[in-house]
Amino acid sequence: MKRRSFIKTSAALSASSLFPIQFFADPAKKENKKRYPKPLTPKIDGNVKEFRLFIDIYQHEIVPGVKVHTLAFNNQIPGPEIRVKRGDKVRVYFKNKTELNHTIHWHGLHVPWRMDGVPYVTQMPVMPGQEFVYEFNAEPYGTHFYHCHWGTVLHMQAGMYGSIIMEEDDDPINIEFPYKREYTLIYSAHDINFMRNELNAMLERMKERIYLMKNGRFDKERFALFDSIRELEEAITKGYQPPYVVNRRAPSELPEANWFTVNGKSYPYTPNLYIKEGESIRVRLINAGNEEHYLHLHGHDFWLVCDDSLHFTDVLNPFSSGENTEESQFGNVLELTHIFGQRFWLRIHGEHFTEIPVAPETPEADFSLNSLGMSFEYRIPETQRWNRQVLDQIGVSFNNFITDREGYTDIIDRALKNVILSTVLNVHPDPVYFWDVRHQTIFNLGFYEITEINSFFDMTRAKSLATFTSVRYLYRRLERPTVQFSTAFGYKAFPNLSNDAKQLEVVANAFYRLAEKFDIGLQFQYHGLKVI
Repeated sequence: MKRRSFIKTSAALSASSLFPIQFFADPAKKENKKRYPKPLTPKIDGNVKEFRLFIDIYQHEIVPGVKVHTLAFNNQIPGPEIRVKRGDKVRVYFKNKTELNHTIHWHGLHVPWRMDGVPYVTQMPVMPGQEFVYEFNAEPYGTHFYHCHWGTVLHMQAGMYGSIIMEEDDDPINIEFPYKREYTLIYSAHDINFMRNELNAMLERMKERIYLMKNGRFDKERFALFDSIRELEEAITKGYQPPYVVNRRAPSELPEANWFTVNGKSYPYTPNLYIKEGESIRVRLINAGNEEHYLHLHGHDFWLVCDDSLHFTDVLNPFSSGENTEESQFGNVLELTHIFGQRFWLRIHGEHFTEIPVAPETPEADFSLNSLGMSFEYRIPETQRWNRQVLDQIGVSFNNFITDREGYTDIIDRALKNVILSTVLNVHPDPVYFWDVRHQTIFNLGFYEITEINSFFDMTRAKSLATFTSVRYLYRRLERPTVQFSTAFGYKAFPNLSNDAKQLEVVANAFYRLAEKFDIGLQFQYHGLKVI
């Protein structure tokens, strides 16, 4: 075969192997399943689920032709996936088969202090050849991961990470978005030169330390462990060089990632996501590396339903509809939302709204749409709220409510129109001690014929300008709202009335969370209308 013909044939074969139709063949799907974390089967001991993990040096292939020595849980990268039900009792036997020290940190889990895996803080490191047993209750619900907390910069990019999933029988996500299939994607970034140099250096240091320990010559200075700051200072005056000085650093510089992986593989060997038209799937994303990663789905929309395992009660949902026929409640709801760049929200909403303040003796029979509105908002994403932004939300909306205005048949003339300006400021955007201020100004265009307030309907249909401001303090413990104090003040003026009328409202409330599903609260409210 001529060289030119060989090149053409090779190119054609390469193109056909990557052509999308190959992705849907059964062999491709079977191969794709191997690119996801392998589940770890537990052993049941009474009411405890037992898992066994070990760590060893393992040669891992990122792509064909690129193999690196890694530190791998159970000789796989990522480590095996642990799945338990929320509230399960979990026991993990961890065996160290390497010549390095290790621990396991359960990232995001509510574990006892002694089980948190921070060396020399919550536990001694697991030395070469030793075994440590971790025990905890599976909390909270959601997607989490585990990783080594010794030499974290090296050990994590060298492969010491895996997923741990806390499931619920009544999964709130599955209730809202029914799905039968899900995928776990673990992102990481690797500097393979740093990994090789630093791993060799750590192994050499550990061999030296083990030799000295066997001969009784290993002291506090080599362990870099002192009983007090004064003891450390005295050692430095005698010539001790702490590990943070330049000449004690590892031969490698700080890592600069040159390989990026998903589930331990780089493109084109990264896992594929399969989804049918009209189907919902769940994708669990975990960043186990030192770099930020962004996921863009060409031609698809997705909902952000959880962040750091916390379930959003207000899901970022572009479409929703529902029906509720309870008296004095919404009957039909229509909402269309489009989000631009995760921050700009355009909403078109319609609903059936009951204007009667007290439920009538005869329930309503007609639940057709009687209000329509549109709003445009700028909103900071939930994940960027803490310690970053003062401006959380700002928006404007225009609303119409169809009334039974006497003497008018045209729907535009019967529509009660208002404009709402709103803003939310995070005065102290701290994840534990949180303060925010919310303000709303509502301009009700009203009906010109309403010049006196003689009833509830007159108050809602008269031309008015209202403002409402609230201040809230929220204390969050373990990422859960625990204590809240808030106070609000509202004022409403009616400029088109023949008599002077003003409406005043003051609200103050507080709550304290006694248990996960039990709160105690207290509220004071003053509502008054003054007509002169």
